[in-house]
Amino acid sequence: MKNLKLFLFATLAMFVAITGVNAADVAEITKDDVTTKYAKLEDALKTVTNTEADVTVKVLSDITGEQFTEAVTFAGKGTVTIDLDGHTVTYNSNDNKGTNVIVVNGGNLVLTGKEGSQLNYSGSNAAIKVLHKNSSLVVEKDVTVNATSATAILFASSALNNGPLSLDGSTLTIKGTVKASGPAIEAQNAKSSKNNGKITIEDGAILESTGAMAFWGNGAYVEFTAGAATIKGITGIGATTGKFTLNGTHVIGTGDPASYDWQTLNGPTYGPGPAIFLDPRSVQGDTATIPQIIANGGTLESENTYAMMITAENSYGLAEGSVIDGTEFISPKAGLKVHVINSGDKDAVLGTLEGLIANATFVNETGEISADLTFGNYSNQSNSVVKGATLAQRLVNGSDVTEDEEGNIVVVKPAEPEKDPEAGEPSQTPDNTTVDNTTTDETQTPNTVDSIPTYLAAGAVSIIGIALLGFSIKKRMED
Repeated sequence: MKNLKLFLFATLAMFVAITGVNAADVAEITKDDVTTKYAKLEDALKTVTNTEADVTVKVLSDITGEQFTEAVTFAGKGTVTIDLDGHTVTYNSNDNKGTNVIVVNGGNLVLTGKEGSQLNYSGSNAAIKVLHKNSSLVVEKDVTVNATSATAILFASSALNNGPLSLDGSTLTIKGTVKASGPAIEAQNAKSSKNNGKITIEDGAILESTGAMAFWGNGAYVEFTAGAATIKGITGIGATTGKFTLNGTHVIGTGDPASYDWQTLNGPTYGPGPAIFLDPRSVQGDTATIPQIIANGGTLESENTYAMMITAENSYGLAEGSVIDGTEFISPKAGLKVHVINSGDKDAVLGTLEGLIANATFVNETGEISADLTFGNYSNQSNSVVKGATLAQRLVNGSDVTEDEEGNIVVVKPAEPEKDPEAGEPSQTPDNTTVDNTTTDETQTPNTVDSIPTYLAAGAVSIIGIALLGFSIKKRMED
């Protein structure tokens, strides 16, 4: 036993000597062929916050419970890559405000790693902050950013040197997974449509919140573009402003609208539960910041309420050019709810919603679309100016809009021609010809009769083949 212990100790010492790995080392940086190792990830990151050259910080092992003593802010022109290398890093902030976190302010940060790489944050603020102008964050495919008790990524601006609130030139690209108990991504304080940031959610990416909106556009005009990704939250996407382009995106809302404060619209960040909730507002009088949505295909799904809700305020509907084309609405209630509060110009609101929905499919109990347009505050919703089929017809094109006996607005997508299952083309039955193949104006021989000569020919060929095979075998045996 003693010899075995000595052998194991010697083997470990040899491994450390060869590899240079200290049991306490959790990260390393290689620069100019020189590798420096660090016992704390925070210490490694601090050495490259203002780098002018591209550099990689590689994580060597799982890290649990590291507390950052101050914010680590990347502001250099070079790109800093944190290679998680398949490990899980869990960190926190040791201040009660949760401000000692990873910050990108004018710099460039990439999170990469092998499958299973995770960055977990358990503090009270945001795991990563992307701030102000010309900042960049990329979360690569196999990486998960997870905030267990807060927002995962905050994309925001604040006044710098009394200048404008701006995210101009800043980008956020998600190729992997971002999860949070709060918003997966929250955008704040980008006050101008001309100085906006850009958020891209690529094909296969996942945004998910277990307790809030997956994306919350909180007064920030950003250009939000998503591909064939999954966005799921108490409300999937919620915003007061911004430009949203969805290409084959699956957006899911899981919440209960009964938990939302409809009287003030100042409810928690979880929203009322649809896949998309838009509360259009201008930002500081700039009407160009009114939300625009362009959806091509994809699915808007709600588990408990409307698939999409638009709460128009102060005569603002949606920005010109908004269209939802070929999208599937899945919900227990009607697919779309439009509600207008406060006084305003009815025609102006209707104009912004004209032809919003094209070629949609509504999957719900009645196949209906809610089309109430109400002016006045929430305590007096009886002041309906336009409701029912009138508004539904304005909203929907490419489908028939009807009203059933109970007054429900039913949207019926135009029937497609029947297709021949074999040819894959629309079937075209000649006039005066029935489809049961038994009675026609032309004389037809049943299929079974047509096939008899074919069967006889095939049988004859088989018999000849067998005879030739037998003759060949017999000849070989005689030889």
